Amino acid sequence: MATVVGGGAVVQHSSWDCALPGPSGRSNFGCSDTGPSGLLAYGAGSSVVVVDPQSMQLLAVLPMPPPSSSPLSPFVTSVRWTPQPLPRDPLLLDDPSSSHLRLAVGDRQGRIALFDLLRSPSSSSSTISCGGVHHWLGFDPSSDRSRLGIQDLCWIRGGPSASSWLIASIHGPSLLALWNAGAARCIWKYNASPDYLSCLRRDPFDQRHLCVLSLRGLLLSLRAHGDSSEDDISLPKEHRIVPPSSDSSAELDRLEREATPSNSTGPALAAFPLYFVGFCFSPRWRHILLVVFPRELVVFDLHYGTALSSASLPRGCAKFLDCVSDPDADLLYCAHIDGKLSIWRRQPGEQVHVLYRMEELMPSIGTTVPSPSVLAIVLCQAESTVQSVMKHYSSNVLVVTKTHLISISDDGKVWKWLLESEGARDHLKSMMNMIEAPDNMVDGGVETVNDDQKHSVNLSSENSELSLKISLSGQLQLLSSTVTTLAVPCPSLTATLARGGNNPAVAVPLIALGTQNGTIDVVDVSANAVAASFCVHGSSVKGLRWLGNSRLVSFSYNQKPERTPIRALRASSSGRYLLILFRDAPVEVWAMTKSPIMLRSLALPFTVLEWTLPTAPKPVQNGPPKQSSVFSKEPASAATSLTIAPPTDSKASSTEGSGDDISESFAFALVNGAVGVFEVHGRRIRDFRPKWPSSSFVSSDGLVTAMAYRLPHVVMGDRSGNIRWWDVTSGYSSSFNTHKEGIRRIKFSPVVVGDRSRGRIAVLFYDNTFSIYDLDSQDPLANSLLQPQLPGTLVLELDWLPLRTDKSEPLVLCIAGADSSVRLIEINIYMIDSVLPIVGDPAVPELLLKVLEPYRREEALFWLELPRALYHLADKSNKSFQVSVSVPQDKGTFTEIQTPITEKSLLGRGSKDSEFDINVLSIKIRLVSVGNLEAAVTLLLSTPPEGSHFYANALRAIALSSAVSRSLHELAVKVVAANMVRTDKSLSGIHLLCAVGRFQEACSQLQDAGCWTDAATLAATHLRGSDYARVLQRWADHILHSQHNIWRALILYVAAGAFHEALAALRDAQLPDAAAMFLLACQEINAEILSKSGDSDESSAEQKQQFVLPGMDRQHEDVVAVSEYYGHYQRKLVHLCMDAAHLFD
Repeated sequence: MATVVGGGAVVQHSSWDCALPGPSGRSNFGCSDTGPSGLLAYGAGSSVVVVDPQSMQLLAVLPMPPPSSSPLSPFVTSVRWTPQPLPRDPLLLDDPSSSHLRLAVGDRQGRIALFDLLRSPSSSSSTISCGGVHHWLGFDPSSDRSRLGIQDLCWIRGGPSASSWLIASIHGPSLLALWNAGAARCIWKYNASPDYLSCLRRDPFDQRHLCVLSLRGLLLSLRAHGDSSEDDISLPKEHRIVPPSSDSSAELDRLEREATPSNSTGPALAAFPLYFVGFCFSPRWRHILLVVFPRELVVFDLHYGTALSSASLPRGCAKFLDCVSDPDADLLYCAHIDGKLSIWRRQPGEQVHVLYRMEELMPSIGTTVPSPSVLAIVLCQAESTVQSVMKHYSSNVLVVTKTHLISISDDGKVWKWLLESEGARDHLKSMMNMIEAPDNMVDGGVETVNDDQKHSVNLSSENSELSLKISLSGQLQLLSSTVTTLAVPCPSLTATLARGGNNPAVAVPLIALGTQNGTIDVVDVSANAVAASFCVHGSSVKGLRWLGNSRLVSFSYNQKPERTPIRALRASSSGRYLLILFRDAPVEVWAMTKSPIMLRSLALPFTVLEWTLPTAPKPVQNGPPKQSSVFSKEPASAATSLTIAPPTDSKASSTEGSGDDISESFAFALVNGAVGVFEVHGRRIRDFRPKWPSSSFVSSDGLVTAMAYRLPHVVMGDRSGNIRWWDVTSGYSSSFNTHKEGIRRIKFSPVVVGDRSRGRIAVLFYDNTFSIYDLDSQDPLANSLLQPQLPGTLVLELDWLPLRTDKSEPLVLCIAGADSSVRLIEINIYMIDSVLPIVGDPAVPELLLKVLEPYRREEALFWLELPRALYHLADKSNKSFQVSVSVPQDKGTFTEIQTPITEKSLLGRGSKDSEFDINVLSIKIRLVSVGNLEAAVTLLLSTPPEGSHFYANALRAIALSSAVSRSLHELAVKVVAANMVRTDKSLSGIHLLCAVGRFQEACSQLQDAGCWTDAATLAATHLRGSDYARVLQRWADHILHSQHNIWRALILYVAAGAFHEALAALRDAQLPDAAAMFLLACQEINAEILSKSGDSDESSAEQKQQFVLPGMDRQHEDVVAVSEYYGHYQRKLVHLCMDAAHLFD
């Protein structure tokens, strides 16, 4: 969160609770997981998506922060929920190590982030919070291991404590590491080179046991006995699983030969994305592993270290992609790279699995061509847990197993499948099997039914007959592809003819997104969901616009463009008119009636065109209630109506009787930089006749790249980063340079009745960053709001969401990121009512100071010394008007000397010929003999400080200079002392400077030598006024920037009277409470001084009441910034306290 002061307002922005992720892809390695809480987490680009499988609703989007070495966030490659269940002891709810919503996330840069969704720093209206990394796990950034991407993660128990957990991770191709999750440190490492490690799995029968598999069948088995050091980890036991067919090994050899050197150091799935080798533990049989190679299934006994059986895929089946096991039905579900699901059944009485049936995970109806790819499958755990309990206590013989399977596809969809299987079994034998099963088995479920409902089925008996049915039970639609453009409907006072009548187009909480695969997604921001999706184009959507609030118009073109391809679309705010810009053809103006009509073609060399936005509405006082706002979090009713008074602009018609009576205008720029405005009235197009600016308005480089238009202002940006705006009614114009790259988009913020500023614009640059400027402020560049709120992503498109109905509601900026996500950024405008906050009872700060004294003495000393310093400053300012200082002029000046002598010239003669030391004495005697004492002093001072005659000649020079003039004597002493500093003998020259009264130079030399305390003591004894203040201020700068002790530096700043520097130090240290209290103390002490002075001049007293610091009154921008920042700080504290969860009533 950040603030910026501009135009009498403080702009605060934070992430709104609406964010939609892009689709998951191969770069995310198909990472997904469900935990004991029943929530689904999966990687999508550089974010983690959290979904509730029961309701199939999006709960949170967790973006990975970017690393310090890069502005972009890397792809998420692995996610794992903690196995820790919800603690039953309420006292453990505050313990972070006992949280059941911890999520381990690995990325392509080798970092591991631990998210705690219960203790996130920012909260939202969702069930869980969004954002906030609780811990970071990673190697030393200077190490080569720090850049090895994460292939897989797994939690294992590290000790007897319920909160003792280790995280196992695969880094790069072959590095295995174990991390202490609580201490955030690595306790064990193992390099399996040259094997490519593929996946990690925890033993469901022993949570301390872990197995690791490589692409060539190397199986590592290890067990943790503690969580403190590498001695607590047993040496891994190695097994080798060889697939029965040599095709897999041959394919892997070929892929390794074709791999690039960059892929050879990455994780296995980065080097070979379509070569999957994985395994899962059998949840019903101890020591049994189900291992999947690209085309083979192997059942491996870990206890005996041998393969029990193997099976190959039939001809025509695609390679394996993922595998999960069903504990209740004793089935194995395997996903394939062609989007199919194979179901494998164990043969009765032996560990042999056979292919039972194949199913489609991507329905052929309603999908695009080519069909989307399935990336991962996962079983829902929460529902299966409840059903397993039901099976424990079932007294019926008749059972039906139900399993919910989740599949994730690369078109942004999450599919929920219901698999129902039924058969006959012996109830007692089933109960015995369940006793042998692990206690934490949560992957499947069984539902009991009565005898008269279904026939008995034994899924594991020797006479079983399995009946399996699969059906789609839910779907979550997120963004289908990378967003290429976005469009926001604009409320308008004019009618939308497609809906009939002349009713205003009210604001709707919708955003239309054009994607790379040609799909248009319509997002309902009030529900944070995709409301509709249309497969319109066969290639990327290049342009998209709303026609009113009910229709959309878009365009695209193939690789072989048409004869005159479309360059851009521009729709008027009412949706009545449409401008079509072609590459090498005139611009066409269309009337978008039920049957669109082309009105005219304009053969001008346009670069940009933009329709005018609606002016600020003026609601009728006795009209119907206000339009419902999206900020109320209530869905807008379809029957919502709004009565709005017509605009008062002279160019707009005041009648609403017919469409032809309403005119709209658009501004344009030509290739030579010229600008203009045209008006469309009915079916006629005419010149708007604006008032042109008095000065030349043509850009220096002649190319306008972006434009925004809202009566009466036209704002333009060019490729040099210049922003110009022009009032078409008054002719006033102005400009400034943003000091950034070319400008790609400019968007006016929506305005409502009561807004003090109507010139806020969002500017998108060609470097994919954005800024917000207020053109109504005196210095838009100084009061700009830069882009600190979206770290880790680049901005592709942006626009304002026009849903405000009151000036107190925040502005909302819609942003499409390069990571395929769409976010809403909330920008709050708070007007300043009072400059300084109310602290409360004066006894409270005194009590706090006493409490702080034993622990933070320097901070307490600062607050105690502040009143004394302010009284001293006020007393000194009063005496400065009464005391006049006369400086006596010395008769002997340097202008009287024919040969000028300067300190620089004397210091420059440090080393001459070697004969100089031999002849200097004779030359000096001659100069003294003829009476040229000045030249003799110059010659003596030019003796090099390294020479053996330096001290003797320095003594002679000081003695001779005293006989000439006081000025020459002081200069000689300064040169001698400076030469001593060059030879690291600075302390030897201090007494010389003090002897001639050069205390300021003596303090400077002491500070240069690092004797700060001695310099301050000397200054306190001999210096006054600004000379003394300079010594203290330099010491304060040294303490602040070198020792980083802000409170000790503040004490010195205050003692030196440098209150501006003290305030700046508090602001730079981001201490809003201390900065506000500092200003408040200055104002209160000043008021006390004024009350004691008894100033009779009312105007002077009133003026002094505004005093806060020297040269700063209440309206000073620094005072306003600190005060408003403290207000945001207080509001944040209030929200944090109010949003905190209450454990007990």
